[in-house]
Amino acid sequence: MGLDPVFSAHGQWTGSTWTHWGWANPRLGPEIDSADAVAGAVASFASKTFSDERFAVLGNSFGGRIACHLMAEFVEQVLGLALLCPVAVADHGPRLSMPGVKAM
Repeated sequence: MGLDPVFSAHGQWTGSTWTHWGWANPRLGPEIDSADAVAGAVASFASKTFSDERFAVLGNSFGGRIACHLMAEFVEQVLGLALLCPVAVADHGPRLSMPGVKAM
């Protein structure tokens, strides 16, 4: 994982990586067939890996959605949440407006 040197440089942190390559990947097993199944598998991984330890979560892209699921599932254990280019659902309701800028 690209963050291992960062974890090593700051001794109080350890890294644990869970990567999925899409739920169509046969390496994950036939039971991983939806976003909910991925979230459940990652939650199971976190439970086994961290037991009752506190941990931080970083999610990238689709992993951002999974990271938010972990935050909700392990609310008492999660020290922090970082999202990198997360998949998000845009709220097309009222937004801050900038004078002279039109929405597309």
